[in-house]
Amino acid sequence: MPAHRLDARPWAVSRFDLIGQDSQKQHNMIQHVGLSVESVDGGLAGDPIPCRHMSPPLEETSICLHVWGGMAIDADESALMEIFLTTVESEYERAKVLEDSRRQYIALPHVREVSDE
Repeated sequence: MPAHRLDARPWAVSRFDLIGQDSQKQHNMIQHVGLSVESVDGGLAGDPIPCRHMSPPLEETSICLHVWGGMAIDADESALMEIFLTTVESEYERAKVLEDSRRQYIALPHVREVSDE
């Protein structure tokens, strides 16, 4: 997927495009990337764009648009993206971690320690 650092020209952002926000500390470094949750026509560098974060905490907020990456997807691929996002959210709901985003960072061990004692 091609990605572009935005300049002064307006950009069209489609649903499920990747959008990136620059780091405030390091020049030309991306701090965060999210999936656009709606189409935005004429987005400018620095504009807040609604997005879905793909790492904890799982939530929808806006990030400033500095980098954009996207590709055309058809209706079937769009439906698969919806299924994926719904599945992730339902797993978080079942685990009851949406209310307290700090719990989204806890990793349960994949093994159980057993001793001979």
